[in-house]
Amino acid sequence: MHRKLVKQGSTTLMISLPAKWIKENKLEKGSEVKINRINRNLILSPSNLNYRLETSIKIKGLSESLIRTYITNTYRRGFDWIKVVIENEEQYLILKNVIQTRLLGFEITKKEENYCIVESVTEPSLDLFENLLKKLLFNISELFGATLENAKGRKLLFEEIEEKIQRYDNFCRRAMFKGAKTSGEKELYWAFLTLIIHGNRELYYLNKEIKSKNYSKEIIVLIKKTKEIFDLIKKTYLDRKVDSFEEVHKLESSLRKSANKLILSGGEEAVLAGYLISAGRRFYQSGSPLFALILS
Repeated sequence: MHRKLVKQGSTTLMISLPAKWIKENKLEKGSEVKINRINRNLILSPSNLNYRLETSIKIKGLSESLIRTYITNTYRRGFDWIKVVIENEEQYLILKNVIQTRLLGFEITKKEENYCIVESVTEPSLDLFENLLKKLLFNISELFGATLENAKGRKLLFEEIEEKIQRYDNFCRRAMFKGAKTSGEKELYWAFLTLIIHGNRELYYLNKEIKSKNYSKEIIVLIKKTKEIFDLIKKTYLDRKVDSFEEVHKLESSLRKSANKLILSGGEEAVLAGYLISAGRRFYQSGSPLFALILS
């Protein structure tokens, strides 16, 4: 929508606020609003949000991935109070585990025979978006460290690292829906996070495939090359400089050539090479929305 500026006094310019937005946020004469400046944009929001977004969902089946999709996307969408209709105790136990391992600041606060209430209890402030995104990136670096050790025959636990990454990812997406980023930035951050997380998931599934043994020098080199790509993307995000993009392109091309040789040779290590080439490709692709973010 568009509004014309109206002059008030000698220097002040004013606009009228949309009636629908005022009603939705329960504002009236004398209400305070908060104005944040992000680059050339002004973000207007209610100063004190004294209401919560509520919804109800019904889950079916016993697939952990499906139940996780139901609840995490409701969380990401910004709902604060969720009534979850369940069919049996098995569903409830899966749901409970997902909430504990995937949703920052949410808990089950009520349990009945055929439903439970899931709501925000102690979730972080939206102002922590950047800090938690940085933690997400640093935890992916930790996962790379564990991957290298596992490929050398030292079976290190990686599931806890992955759970932290997923919690940070879900919160960052929730924060964007709740207003932590402007509309244009939100789409770019969402695309950046999606590609980074897809690359991370390839790394996670690679770790699930690794056996307790020493792998070849070629696999170690591929893991290190994939890590180099990610490290450059992380550095680019933290420094907000695009100097590393040329090197990212060169590394991704080198990774593909080396990984394809192992894939064509067949055998157990071909599977690992497939995961690494896919992970490297996702990290490489994340540079596109990141480039746009830096320029915005």
